[in-house]
Amino acid sequence: MSEPTAQGKKFFQHSRQEIMKKFEKLRQSQRRLYADLANLEIQLQEHREVIRTLKSCNPSQKCFHSLSDILMGRNVQDMFPILLKEKDTLEKRLENLRKRIDEKSREVQDFQSTYNIRVISEQQT
Repeated sequence: MSEPTAQGKKFFQHSRQEIMKKFEKLRQSQRRLYADLANLEIQLQEHREVIRTLKSCNPSQKCFHSLSDILMGRNVQDMFPILLKEKDTLEKRLENLRKRIDEKSREVQDFQSTYNIRVISEQQT
């Protein structure tokens, strides 16, 4: 079989570079989703903690809620349903984000297997 021409080698390298760029973009997207997941989990945990704390408070007691850098003062009775609704919204967003992470992970794995890409971790080097 004849050796590839210089032009053929250049095309192959360019193609490989494009494949690696696409793979890195996929992995970066996956990492961003995981960072978003961690952030939402922290927010949800904070909401649960506040709800648990407010359950033991007097309903007419004043509490404060920060919304877009504005501190709002309300009583516990008014604030409690708002916090429950926000918690439910965060739970739904987390569920959707987990689905997106699963889809992105499958996409990364499929791309990896299609192009026979092996990732060398720092421990293996």
